[in-house]
This record gives sequence, C-alpha cells and structure tokens, in this order.
Amino acid sequence: MQHKIFQAVFHAALLVTLAFASACTTLDYRSVQGEFADAVAADNAWSVSPLGGNAADGLYGSIHTELTDMYIAGLDARLRPNAWLLRAVSAWRLGDFSDARTSAVAGIDKLSEVQRGSRDHVMLAMLDGLIIDSDLLIKFRDRGNRVTINDYQSIFSPDFDTGLKALDDGFAQAGPATPPEMGWYYHYHRWRLLQNWRTVVNSINDQDRATARADSEGKVGQDLRQAMEEEKGKIPDNHPLHLLIFAHEKS
Repeated sequence: MQHKIFQAVFHAALLVTLAFASACTTLDYRSVQGEFADAVAADNAWSVSPLGGNAADGLYGSIHTELTDMYIAGLDARLRPNAWLLRAVSAWRLGDFSDARTSAVAGIDKLSEVQRGSRDHVMLAMLDGLIIDSDLLIKFRDRGNRVTINDYQSIFSPDFDTGLKALDDGFAQAGPATPPEMGWYYHYHRWRLLQNWRTVVNSINDQDRATARADSEGKVGQDLRQAMEEEKGKIPDNHPLHLLIFAHEKS
C-alpha cells in the first residue's frame, strides 16, 4: 500500500516555546508571538485532518506582513533572532521559500554568542532541510503524485539527499543549551522526509521502482522503511510527535 505524502507540521509545545515572553519583549511583539502560536495550533490541526482550507495560512500571512525588516530592526537585539525565525517559518509555510531562506540566514547572523546552540539557532539552521522537503512535495503533486525514473534521478533523489544532509547540518549546531525537545523534533523531520522519499519511490512504475529503491538505499545506507523506524524509535513513545507518526501510519 502506498503511503501518504504530507506537509510538515510542528509540535506546538516546541514552536510555541520558541516565542517566549521575556522581560525584554514588548507588548506588541508578544501579540505577534501569540498569533504565531495560534498559527501553529491551526497548522497541527489541519495536518491531521486536512479538510477544507488551512486556517493557519491567514495567520502566517499576517505575521509575515507584520515582521518587516524595519519592525525587526526596532526590537531589542535579544529578540531579533526569534523574530527572524517567526518570519522565516511563516514564509516557509506560505510557500515563499526565497524569503524563508533569507530570513533564516538573517536570524542566524543576529544571534549573540550566548544564543548559539539555542532552540532558535538550531531551528533556523535546520530550516533549509524543511524547505527542500516542502519544495519536493509541491513538485510531486504537480506531477499528479507519480514520477518517472528520469525525474526521480535528476530531481527527487539528489534533493531528498540534500534535504537530509541539511537537517543533519542544522542539528549539528546543537549544544549544551539545546533542549532535548529539539532532538526529537529533528528525528521527527528526518522520519517525515524519509516517508516522503519512500512515497515518491513507490509512485514509480514497477519496471523502474527497484532501481529507485536501490538508489535510495545507497544514499541513506539502508532501506527507507528501516531508516524511518530508527528515527521513530528515537522519540519517546508517549511524546506528541511519536503519536503523530502513529496517527499517520494508521491513516
């Protein structure tokens, strides 16, 4: 049975805590952070039951509009990396991958030495891998959820491989200041990218599927399904991300 390919989702407890309310947070920026938390919640709800439009889109659009370069420059320096992160994530979820990448780079550039290895830093660094996965999802859907072996070899295989490496490189920024939750989020997104890769391989015609499967195993180092199980096993059984994987496996 072919597995579903699906959009990236957030564990609310992770990204909502990115939008922390500190002593240096202005009331206006707290409102933006609250709006972001609402967007994350709506995105999570839609990912599990994607009926109708995603209410998160309007919220992400509002956040992206509010967080202009000038607005972010006017924030306390300690808040700017977080603001760039919210803008980067909002742009990513809206499909504006160019601004998402630019915003992530700007956020990393504004990190203070004490913020290196923080949750915000690791998420900003991992974002390129999430963007690559989302871009491949769009390309897959544009092809009617089926790809040829030529498209697989020229587009999907190298880009999935690049996406995995981008996630790995991003998580390599983790350090003593990185909370364990970020590691589980990293393993979840590796699982999701591997799941999408496997779905693309399974969409290829019978004659060429074995070639694509061998290619993916060569790049990942093992069968995609086995690699997915290993990533899932690194997330605590009762964690919301583990339960989210379970829900997708049963759907």
